Amino acid sequence: MAKRFCIASGAFYLMLATIGSPGMNRAWYFGPMLLHTGDHIFHMVLGSLFLAMGLVSGRRLAHRPSHA
Repeated sequence: MAKRFCIASGAFYLMLATIGSPGMNRAWYFGPMLLHTGDHIFHMVLGSLFLAMGLVSGRRLAHRPSHA
């Protein structure tokens, strides 16, 4: 469940950052929100982190027995 949330949130935030990317030098109105350049960069970083955590989570490393 958390993996799906991370992937969906990451995709949403990256989409939000992509919408703002062509007009990074001006503000965008996204519904009631006013988004500036700092917001677009923040959404890009946050989306990348969410997406990475969603794609990497659930993987297990193989346990190697130690030779003593």
